[in-house]
Amino acid sequence: MENTNINYREQMLANISDVIEKTGAHDEKYDAFAKARDILDVLESLMAYAIYNTCISTETIRDSAEESYVNIKRRALAMFNKNQNESPSS
Repeated sequence: MENTNINYREQMLANISDVIEKTGAHDEKYDAFAKARDILDVLESLMAYAIYNTCISTETIRDSAEESYVNIKRRALAMFNKNQNESPSS
């Protein structure tokens, strides 16, 4: 069962990545910063929706949101550190 969930997760990520890549690609005024802001806003909405649908009380919503924040922060820091380590020194 876990293998099926992983495949669905990978499929969702691939589809979302494709939408992100194509959205606004034709608009020269839609820069990377504006796109990043929109992506964060959409992802926050998706997280809120997912948390809302998987929680049964305000307490579990709070706990799930806090856990998600910690996980997102950890992943972002890992990506940042990896990027720093792979970038050539100035």
